[in-house]
Amino acid sequence: MIQKKIPIFGVSALLVLLALTIVLTALALNTRNLRSSFANYITQQVQRNVTIGGDVEIDLGFSESGSLLMTLKTQDVVIYNNPDFSAEPMLHVPWIELEIGLLSILTGGFDVQRLLIERPRFDLARLTDGRSNWQDIGILAVVPAKQVNVYAGVVHWHDRMTQQAVMLADLSWRSSRSETDSTVSWQTSFQFLSEVLRLPLAVRLTANVPPKPGQSSGVVLNEVVGSVTAPGLVLSMKLPEMSVDIDSGRIHVEESAVDIAAAGTEAALKITDLNIDTSTRQIEVALLDADCFVGRSTPSITAEAMAIDLSRQRIVVPEVVVTWLDTELFGDLSATWAGGEPDVLANFDIPSANVQAILDNAGIVLTSFASNGLRPVSLNGKLRMRENLLVLDDLNLKTGNTIVTGWVRRDREDSATWTFALESDDFLLADTAEDGSRSITSAGVLVGLLGDRLSDLPTDVAATGSIVVDRLWIDRILAKHVIAKIRSKGKIMSIAPWSGEFYDGTGKFFLGLDRRAEKPLILIRQAVSDFNLGKLLRDAGDIAGIEASADLERAVA
Repeated sequence: MIQKKIPIFGVSALLVLLALTIVLTALALNTRNLRSSFANYITQQVQRNVTIGGDVEIDLGFSESGSLLMTLKTQDVVIYNNPDFSAEPMLHVPWIELEIGLLSILTGGFDVQRLLIERPRFDLARLTDGRSNWQDIGILAVVPAKQVNVYAGVVHWHDRMTQQAVMLADLSWRSSRSETDSTVSWQTSFQFLSEVLRLPLAVRLTANVPPKPGQSSGVVLNEVVGSVTAPGLVLSMKLPEMSVDIDSGRIHVEESAVDIAAAGTEAALKITDLNIDTSTRQIEVALLDADCFVGRSTPSITAEAMAIDLSRQRIVVPEVVVTWLDTELFGDLSATWAGGEPDVLANFDIPSANVQAILDNAGIVLTSFASNGLRPVSLNGKLRMRENLLVLDDLNLKTGNTIVTGWVRRDREDSATWTFALESDDFLLADTAEDGSRSITSAGVLVGLLGDRLSDLPTDVAATGSIVVDRLWIDRILAKHVIAKIRSKGKIMSIAPWSGEFYDGTGKFFLGLDRRAEKPLILIRQAVSDFNLGKLLRDAGDIAGIEASADLERAVA
């Protein structure tokens, strides 16, 4: 019985092969119809007009499971935009191959096993009325093939509203469909080139697309992992899930983790509720948490309700908190970058800064004259950075009973120039502790740091400004109506004059610092009249019963 079945199977196989040969011969003799049918099939899948300029070649083969496969090869395939958008081509493919199950053709369908596209060119655009065809690149994600491979592709994006251009070069795309649940896994890589960015970005992305019947315009990506690299920049990200609406151009990410390393700075970001609208070029972030590593500094940043408008080139952060060394900075931020030059406006408030912790972190060691009990400092004001100008306005610094107000500006247009004007009613440089020891106050430390900064300016930096103090205290020693005019140019700094009332007398104090030689040279000239020397000695050393007065003038070099 078995022996009789063998010839029957053999005859059946021969009949099937004969029938297939007849069908393939008919197809080969009528390649024009085959090309037309092929174009119609692609048109139905992508909902766009399609033309095929080259002839269609046919090859036969077997899959790994032993089923018959037919490979269609052609060239010069053009897919056009939606007629409502424009009559221009959206995609041009110089070479394309489709591997189709042969039995599916006999039943009137196309079971696409593999799609190969070489050197495709996407021409994407946004019109002046805001409409765009960017979603058409999503064709690569929804092609009904078990495997899609794209090599050496190029994507050109032209925004006709802003007259900006972006190009993706060396586009590589690979996607495969699972045999069990139809989940599509894809990987892509490309070079991102833009007129705004000075350096090209190398981008790699991988993701999984679970099956969603009846939701062709909406795609959910699971386990999105990507990396972006450029000279001096490394960025990696991980998104548990990302929803993409291809038709509307909206992207939503519930949670994401991003790590950035650039120019000696590292940051680990967690982003909550990210929404991107590519049609309006709006980006919104509900919450941003960032842990940063900047040299020896490790600040953390939290920002809420962040909004980015790429069309107007504007970013707004209504609430941002920076924490560093037990110090918190609260503020709001807005920035524009029209023409490539950033314009930043920020209001900031530091309720309490730990001066000792900041000095320790900076590696600054104070002498024994400075105590470890430095009082905290509070600081608030307005910051603006525009092109080569940095402005600090409405400054208000407070530590203990010392309050300083004023403004500071830095202009880098020609050579860097600092200008400033600071005022204070009571400025305490040194104080006596409960145990009788004298020490520099937090305000005194800040003055020392400012003096060190001014005396160490590079040769191409100039500084000019004034400091006005109504009452300058050094413990119990008092100077009234002190005015200091500071100038620094290159390696020469001068304070001329430092005038004020000192113990019933008046005086002027001239100081110069010359750093042109290998050893710095200090020049001092002072003139004091009607000076109460006895009162100074009593306040300085608790000495009683001394009365004296003097007129002094001297120069020290």
